[in-house]
Amino acid sequence: MGLALLLAPAWAGAAAAATVDVALTLTQPTGSANRLVAFASNTFASGFDTIDLSGRVDARLDLALSPVGAQAQGIRFDGGPLAADQLDLSLTALFAPTVGYAASSLGGEVTTTPGGFTAVANGEFSGGDHWLQFTAGDVAVTENPATDRVIDLAQQPLGFAIGAGATVQLFEIGADGRQRTFGTTLTLPIDGAALLDQPSTLLELDGALVANGVFTIDLPPAGDFDGDGSVTAADYTVWRDAFAAGTAPASDYLVWRQNFGAPTPPAPGAVSNTPEPAALGLSLTALLLAALRQTGARPVG
Repeated sequence: MGLALLLAPAWAGAAAAATVDVALTLTQPTGSANRLVAFASNTFASGFDTIDLSGRVDARLDLALSPVGAQAQGIRFDGGPLAADQLDLSLTALFAPTVGYAASSLGGEVTTTPGGFTAVANGEFSGGDHWLQFTAGDVAVTENPATDRVIDLAQQPLGFAIGAGATVQLFEIGADGRQRTFGTTLTLPIDGAALLDQPSTLLELDGALVANGVFTIDLPPAGDFDGDGSVTAADYTVWRDAFAAGTAPASDYLVWRQNFGAPTPPAPGAVSNTPEPAALGLSLTALLLAALRQTGARPVG
């Protein structure tokens, strides 16, 4: 019994899957993290400013779960309020009027193109399906009294593509039985351009969104080799077939047997269908002999 309690599966079998919503709060603006460089240009002039961002990004993670941890395998974004502190751009040229663009409060969000999750591999994912959008607030345009105007971002939103190198990192920060709490760090490089003003004023943003969040989830029990969240006779079959194929160790039988019935213990008086040690020995012997016959090897002794 003591040995079985210490065992962890050497071969995990099929991974369980789960989705979780995570609210990620932007860190304090510093350097290029949540402090974006805004560069505006037209045919005659250019100007730049910095924009400090605050707020939250709402993400949904598609997770692969095992008895020893969780790994992000997909991600999408479902908004979350973001705010920009100010925008103050002045485009000055020798032979054209100075044009100013100013806003004291802009609202935005990070969204995903409809169509599901973007694949995550080793914490990295493509930014091509995701956007930083400013969809609230007004930008005052000053040029001369006859042409001064206001751009309503609710009617003319600005969208900037998420650049290459987007990452989402998970790290375990707490454990209680099979329950795990994970910290999450999201990094979204911003490297895109949008038409700020007709006919030709382009606004480019450069920097990165960095945000942190926390979520809690139950890991599947050890011995759940078919990834359905419970340890049943079906997991024994998965282990047996994998053992016969040489992809699972014999010791994982003890892992399965120790956790049989998890996560819900069998009712009092219920009959266990767990193969007993004697049966295990016969099963292992039969499987080993079958493997020897397939390879043409002869048993020694």
